[in-house]
Amino acid sequence: METLLGELGKRISDRWVIRLVLPGLLWLVAAATAVVLGHARPFDAAALVQRAEQAGMALSARPVAAAAAVAAVLGAAVVAGLTAQALGRAVRAVWLGLWRGPAAPLGRRVRAWRLRRATARPPEGAAVPGRFLPARPTWIGDRFRLAGERVDAQYGLRLALVWIPLWQVLEEPIRTPVQEAADRFDETVRLAGWGALYAATGVLWWPGLPVGALVMVIAWRQGRAAAAGFADVVEATVDTRHRALAEALGVALPHGRLTRAEAAVINDLLHKGHRLP
Repeated sequence: METLLGELGKRISDRWVIRLVLPGLLWLVAAATAVVLGHARPFDAAALVQRAEQAGMALSARPVAAAAAVAAVLGAAVVAGLTAQALGRAVRAVWLGLWRGPAAPLGRRVRAWRLRRATARPPEGAAVPGRFLPARPTWIGDRFRLAGERVDAQYGLRLALVWIPLWQVLEEPIRTPVQEAADRFDETVRLAGWGALYAATGVLWWPGLPVGALVMVIAWRQGRAAAAGFADVVEATVDTRHRALAEALGVALPHGRLTRAEAAVINDLLHKGHRLP
């Protein structure tokens, strides 16, 4: 047990260092630069070095104060990391098109604009079904929504209902790519949170604003790719493992494949008998 707890603590510590402490320390350097240089002399490296040397000399003669300063810096780095994660959650809501409150009217207008664009230039061939047209103000939000729509169109399964039970019957080798795809999207969300935090230093030091904006643009582009990859993996998992879910739930497949009749039974079982919309 002690070995297990020690290994778990090591993993947690490593995760904190990678996701919170190290990026937080880097942001603290940017924040200190913003405080020291300000808007007037944004690239005065000599002044920055001089201030750092003064702080180092002052602490070198006071070991207790130096230890307290190190602890304070590490604590501040953790706080910065937690703040970036909170900002990332807000960014995630924006990316997913969950625009509520005062942003709801803007969300409706953006969604209508995306819908007009999609219908103004229809693709060659058959018309796109209405359920596959834009229904959220963001591309990422629609890509995640489309995963559920495509699964429902193909099998009649409600992805929101079947995903967690399906996850329970997945073998570890199949879970790994799904988890990796989810982690890639989460990383882009955290990166966007850090971008917002760097942009905040622009209040005192104007270079922080374009740096933060650039980080957020990079995160957004990577987020689109990560969202598409995650949605594709989720759909592929349902395609290849829905029979295992039916077997685990005791739903027979007399035709050798899942039809909408069996899908309705699965949906009803997982919805605990409540009427589905």
